[in-house]
Amino acid sequence: MVIYSILFAKLNKVVCVLKDFRTIIASPSGECTLNLSGNNGMATAGSGDVLSGILGVFCSQMDNAYDAARLGVYLHGLAGDKAVKEIIFHTYVSLYNSSLLFYILFYHSKLNHITLSVF
Repeated sequence: MVIYSILFAKLNKVVCVLKDFRTIIASPSGECTLNLSGNNGMATAGSGDVLSGILGVFCSQMDNAYDAARLGVYLHGLAGDKAVKEIIFHTYVSLYNSSLLFYILFYHSKLNHITLSVF
């Protein structure tokens, strides 16, 4: 899957976000990141819509679409991990998007203290 995402990004000159159990983010220059945040409780209707919204916001605010995608995917997964830990107590049943949004807003407010060098 990694090779295909890199080839797709290069051939189409786009940033490719390939959702799976782990998310692959590939750039048109051939860079690739494997995001390890997130869990199977996020496999609900609308979770991808939430991610799309986050990516749209970050891409409109940042100069580098690849960094915006990496940050957005990480924030989405981090919020899902926190929601599972605090709301459904490690059972990995489906999350409600409202719970996911709460933690996205919580972590987004802390982004002033995070730099992309962490990713």
